[in-house]
Amino acid sequence: MALQDRLIVCRDCGREFVFTSGEQEFYQSKGLQNDPVRCPECRSVRKSIRTSPEAEAGYVRYGGAASFGGRTPRQMHPAACAMCGDMIEVPFLPRGDRPVFCTTVKRIMTLGYQMDEIQQRWGIHPCQVEGINQDLRRGLIPPKPGVEIPDFERTRS
Repeated sequence: MALQDRLIVCRDCGREFVFTSGEQEFYQSKGLQNDPVRCPECRSVRKSIRTSPEAEAGYVRYGGAASFGGRTPRQMHPAACAMCGDMIEVPFLPRGDRPVFCTTVKRIMTLGYQMDEIQQRWGIHPCQVEGINQDLRRGLIPPKPGVEIPDFERTRS
Protein backbone atom coordinates (compact mmCIF):
# COMPACT_ATOMS: atom_id res chain seq x y z
CA MET A 1 0.00 0.00 0.00
CA ALA A 2 1.43 3.38 -1.02
CA LEU A 3 2.02 5.92 1.71
CA GLN A 4 -0.04 9.09 1.64
CA ASP A 5 0.53 12.51 3.18
CA ARG A 6 -1.20 12.85 6.57
CA LEU A 7 -2.21 15.78 8.73
CA ILE A 8 -1.02 15.68 12.35
CA VAL A 9 -1.78 18.16 15.16
CA CYS A 10 1.34 19.52 16.90
CA ARG A 11 1.53 18.65 20.59
CA ASP A 12 3.09 22.02 21.50
CA CYS A 13 1.43 24.70 19.35
CA GLY A 14 -1.77 22.88 18.30
CA ARG A 15 -1.34 23.66 14.59
CA GLU A 16 -1.74 21.03 11.91
CA PHE A 17 1.29 19.99 9.87
CA VAL A 18 1.77 17.58 6.98
CA PHE A 19 3.61 14.32 7.57
CA THR A 20 4.59 13.67 3.96
CA SER A 21 4.92 10.26 2.35
CA GLY A 22 8.65 10.97 1.88
CA GLU A 23 9.04 11.65 5.61
CA GLN A 24 7.09 8.47 6.37
CA GLU A 25 9.44 6.45 4.15
CA PHE A 26 12.43 8.02 5.92
CA TYR A 27 10.97 7.14 9.33
CA GLN A 28 10.41 3.54 8.19
CA SER A 29 13.94 3.27 6.76
CA LYS A 30 15.34 4.33 10.15
CA GLY A 31 13.11 1.88 12.02
CA LEU A 32 11.13 4.65 13.71
CA GLN A 33 7.67 3.38 14.61
CA ASN A 34 6.07 6.53 16.05
CA ASP A 35 4.84 9.46 14.02
CA PRO A 36 6.21 12.90 14.90
CA VAL A 37 4.17 14.75 17.53
CA ARG A 38 5.61 18.23 16.93
CA CYS A 39 5.60 20.39 13.81
CA PRO A 40 8.99 21.18 12.22
CA GLU A 41 9.06 24.65 13.83
CA CYS A 42 8.42 23.33 17.35
CA ARG A 43 10.96 20.53 16.77
CA SER A 44 13.66 23.05 15.84
CA VAL A 45 12.81 25.24 18.87
CA ARG A 46 12.97 22.20 21.14
CA LYS A 47 16.28 21.12 19.62
CA SER A 48 17.81 24.59 20.04
CA ILE A 49 16.77 24.62 23.71
CA ARG A 50 18.35 21.17 24.23
CA THR A 51 21.68 22.28 22.76
CA SER A 52 21.84 25.76 24.30
CA PRO A 53 24.60 26.58 26.85
CA GLU A 54 21.93 27.15 29.51
CA ALA A 55 20.73 23.57 29.10
CA GLU A 56 24.24 22.25 29.68
CA ALA A 57 24.00 23.08 33.38
CA GLY A 58 22.13 19.81 34.04
CA TYR A 59 22.20 16.20 32.95
CA VAL A 60 21.55 16.77 29.26
CA ARG A 61 24.52 15.45 27.29
CA TYR A 62 26.87 12.58 27.97
CA GLY A 63 30.40 11.66 26.90
CA GLY A 64 33.21 13.64 25.36
CA ALA A 65 33.70 17.12 26.76
CA ALA A 66 30.38 16.82 28.56
CA SER A 67 31.46 13.81 30.60
CA PHE A 68 30.05 15.41 33.73
CA GLY A 69 26.52 15.58 32.32
CA GLY A 70 27.12 18.92 30.65
CA ARG A 71 28.18 20.62 33.87
CA THR A 72 31.35 22.64 34.12
CA PRO A 73 34.55 20.57 34.24
CA ARG A 74 35.74 19.35 37.61
CA GLN A 75 38.05 21.73 39.45
CA MET A 76 41.64 20.51 39.57
CA HIS A 77 44.02 21.17 42.47
CA PRO A 78 47.83 21.34 42.39
CA ALA A 79 49.80 18.72 44.32
CA ALA A 80 53.33 17.35 44.44
CA CYS A 81 53.96 13.66 43.82
CA ALA A 82 54.99 12.12 47.15
CA MET A 83 57.77 10.16 45.44
CA CYS A 84 59.34 12.30 42.74
CA GLY A 85 58.10 15.75 43.71
CA ASP A 86 56.73 16.52 40.24
CA MET A 87 53.82 18.94 40.25
CA ILE A 88 50.55 17.35 39.16
CA GLU A 89 46.87 18.27 39.17
CA VAL A 90 44.32 16.11 40.95
CA PRO A 91 40.49 16.31 41.01
CA PHE A 92 40.39 16.48 44.82
CA LEU A 93 41.83 18.81 47.43
CA PRO A 94 44.91 17.09 48.92
CA ARG A 95 44.68 17.13 52.71
CA GLY A 96 48.27 16.15 53.42
CA ASP A 97 47.43 13.04 55.47
CA ARG A 98 47.70 10.71 52.44
CA PRO A 99 50.33 10.71 49.70
CA VAL A 100 49.48 11.78 46.16
CA PHE A 101 51.34 10.16 43.26
CA CYS A 102 51.87 11.10 39.62
CA THR A 103 50.53 8.76 36.93
CA THR A 104 53.87 7.04 36.34
CA VAL A 105 54.47 6.24 40.00
CA LYS A 106 50.84 5.12 40.37
CA ARG A 107 51.20 2.71 37.45
CA ILE A 108 54.40 1.23 38.87
CA MET A 109 52.77 0.83 42.30
CA THR A 110 49.79 -0.87 40.64
CA LEU A 111 52.26 -3.49 39.42
CA GLY A 112 53.05 -4.27 43.06
CA TYR A 113 56.26 -2.31 43.62
CA GLN A 114 56.81 -0.36 46.85
CA MET A 115 58.35 3.12 46.95
CA ASP A 116 61.79 1.89 48.07
CA GLU A 117 61.83 -0.76 45.31
CA ILE A 118 60.93 1.88 42.73
CA GLN A 119 63.77 4.10 43.95
CA GLN A 120 66.26 1.21 43.81
CA ARG A 121 65.22 0.16 40.30
CA TRP A 122 64.54 3.48 38.55
CA GLY A 123 65.85 6.15 40.91
CA ILE A 124 64.02 8.88 42.78
CA HIS A 125 62.43 10.28 39.60
CA PRO A 126 61.08 7.28 37.67
CA CYS A 127 58.75 9.52 35.65
CA GLN A 128 61.76 11.34 34.24
CA VAL A 129 63.54 8.16 33.12
CA GLU A 130 63.44 8.19 29.32
CA GLY A 131 61.11 5.52 27.98
CA ILE A 132 59.58 4.31 31.26
CA ASN A 133 56.14 5.65 30.35
CA GLN A 134 56.28 3.94 26.96
CA ASP A 135 57.37 0.69 28.63
CA LEU A 136 54.46 0.96 31.08
CA ARG A 137 51.97 1.55 28.26
CA ARG A 138 53.34 -1.36 26.24
CA GLY A 139 53.29 -3.69 29.24
CA LEU A 140 57.08 -4.17 29.13
CA ILE A 141 57.46 -3.62 32.87
CA PRO A 142 56.25 -6.85 34.45
CA PRO A 143 54.38 -7.05 37.73
CA LYS A 144 56.44 -7.76 40.81
CA PRO A 145 56.85 -11.55 41.18
CA GLY A 146 54.01 -13.01 43.21
CA VAL A 147 51.67 -10.06 42.64
CA GLU A 148 48.38 -10.86 40.91
CA ILE A 149 47.16 -7.92 38.84
CA PRO A 150 43.42 -7.87 38.04
CA ASP A 151 42.56 -7.95 34.33
CA PHE A 152 41.08 -4.45 34.38
CA GLU A 153 44.46 -3.04 35.51
CA ARG A 154 46.33 -4.84 32.72
CA THR A 155 44.12 -3.39 29.99
CA ARG A 156 44.14 0.14 31.35
CA SER A 157 46.39 2.55 29.42
